[in-house]
Amino acid sequence: MQSLRTNIRRNTKFIIDHLSDQYIVRGNGKKNNPISSICMFCGSNKDLTREHVIPKWAFERKTDKFFLTTINGLPQTYNKTTIPACIKCNSVLLNEIEKHVLRIFSNHNIPDSYFSNEELEQVIRWIEILDYKLQVFSLSTKFRASKKNGHIPFLADHSISVLDPNIDYSPAKVISGLRSSLKRISIKSKSGQMNSLVIFKTRNKEFGFFHKNNDYLFLELPQKQVAVFYFFQKVFADVVEARDQALSIIKEQYKEGTAS
Repeated sequence: MQSLRTNIRRNTKFIIDHLSDQYIVRGNGKKNNPISSICMFCGSNKDLTREHVIPKWAFERKTDKFFLTTINGLPQTYNKTTIPACIKCNSVLLNEIEKHVLRIFSNHNIPDSYFSNEELEQVIRWIEILDYKLQVFSLSTKFRASKKNGHIPFLADHSISVLDPNIDYSPAKVISGLRSSLKRISIKSKSGQMNSLVIFKTRNKEFGFFHKNNDYLFLELPQKQVAVFYFFQKVFADVVEARDQALSIIKEQYKEGTAS
């Protein structure tokens, strides 16, 4: 994890500038037309691979699983939900973090056993990486109109993240959110955020997921009978307060049918 944090600290400005130039800046009325890729964790343009935003094991290796994009409600399949990452960042650094988190979930049976502080911090680090990958994916994904609404030429080359009403359609807020996400990942200690992580036992049979950039993320992993909810910026006096707020949001999301 240290190598990943070091890579991010060294290359945050380069990565942010690249994403802004490729997906946000629209000069002289020209449409965006990204022509190059870099690793979203170290900035390298060598040996690039496709890093899945959500790991395959979370979907029980069923790659026909999908979630809905925030803007237009279209399904997004697992296999197409990727961002660029070099071989080292993907196959070594990120893979090791995911294997560690999978072991953590596999070794506990809620509520009969509990997570150590080190395990909770590792889960938080993993969720913060998920948030960053989701933000990059949204920024690099162009708007697609649904068949029901028809083609919208003016929006066809816009990033779906820029069209998000939660950030007031502001490119500056998109970039600010990315910068905040990268900064969180680069911080070693997560002890101050542990009350912001809620881990539930679940009996649901289907994968569940929803996310709001820089606000919260919910992930339900039926094969492990566990669900996690994390607040990225809110700090709570105790985990009970965080749990109550999380349950309120989960109830509302499932009521509206926005959780996949």
